[in-house]
Amino acid sequence: MGFRSLLELKDGTYTVASIAARAGKSEAYVYSRVKLTDLTPPVAEAFLNDKITAGHALLIAKLPAAQQQEAFAASFRSMWTSEGNTQVLIPVRELAAWIESNIL
Repeated sequence: MGFRSLLELKDGTYTVASIAARAGKSEAYVYSRVKLTDLTPPVAEAFLNDKITAGHALLIAKLPAAQQQEAFAASFRSMWTSEGNTQVLIPVRELAAWIESNIL
């Protein structure tokens, strides 16, 4: 959110390149973190509460808002454990494949 705030300043002082240089990160890193601000509120909340990883969040953030909730729900698999039925986060590659076959 901080990167996006800097980019939206009216004086135009900051660019992705200047932010990346000052933060010691690549431009791709800055772009991807700015993209995370496009998450719908429920998905953003899950990301901020560490229910999904940055990889999951980045995949979901690339989707239109109408499809983000569907992809978020597909990020979990029901699994029976000794504690009963629990939701387990699937690997990022699995989510990418699911998005490719079900949404794109």
